[in-house]
Amino acid sequence: TVNSPALPAGAADVTVRNPDGGSITAPAIFTYAPVAGGIYYVQRADAAAAHGGSQNPPAPMLNPETKGDLNVVIIGWADVAATVSGVSDSEGNTYVAALPTLNGNALSQAIYYAKNIIGDGVTPNTITVHFNRSATAPDVRVIEYSGLDPANPLDAVAGASDTTVSNLADTGACTATAPGELVVAGATVANQV
Repeated sequence: TVNSPALPAGAADVTVRNPDGGSITAPAIFTYAPVAGGIYYVQRADAAAAHGGSQNPPAPMLNPETKGDLNVVIIGWADVAATVSGVSDSEGNTYVAALPTLNGNALSQAIYYAKNIIGDGVTPNTITVHFNRSATAPDVRVIEYSGLDPANPLDAVAGASDTTVSNLADTGACTATAPGELVVAGATVANQV
């Protein structure tokens, strides 16, 4: 029996560490395969520009994506002047905002998603966030999930921002209408999403 955190689908290395400090790694000996019928994390991609940077960093997925899956893109940046003008990817998927952009004390956050993605299964996808002007230190997180309704994966949303120094992370109530739904949350703080 193996208890492990969620892994991307596919082969994984297994490392055994002994109490005496020795270890051995068996490459690609374990394969993680999602079970049909559930909602599963598949993989993620991260991209960030240095704190003085203002580029639109591309977020390349490590593995090819699967047709019909869902991409969620959480974007945080360190200013309130720039706004996200769109999200695109190398496969031509359509991204829409999950909720309006939230602005805090010199920070902003937006969440976009692409449902029923094309997923060619051959070439890893690269997701790029576009801003209306230079954004300060954009930080992009992309998560691929499988097992969601390809036509209507979004049920309910909630969001809030705190412009005080209370450090309160509270979106307010968000009520799902069906059992077994995926909950995705993002928080942008001074140093990362």
